[in-house]
Amino acid sequence: MMKITTADGAPLMEVSDIRIVGDKIVFEGKIMGGIPMKAFVPPKEIWVLVRMVWFKKAFNIVWLLMKALFKSEKR
Repeated sequence: MMKITTADGAPLMEVSDIRIVGDKIVFEGKIMGGIPMKAFVPPKEIWVLVRMVWFKKAFNIVWLLMKALFKSEKR
């Protein structure tokens, strides 16, 4: 489960699964500590996500993944 928190560490979202359903990305989990939810990302918004994450941020994400790999207890 992936946890997304506020800057203060308060729970915002817990994502338990990411699936492809038809032409959408579906995030399943809970928001605000317990409300079940399914969030759908339509195709045109996927390109917005790609533009938001592209090159420098993607490199930084890979760097963070490498750091997390060495710190993780759940390898």
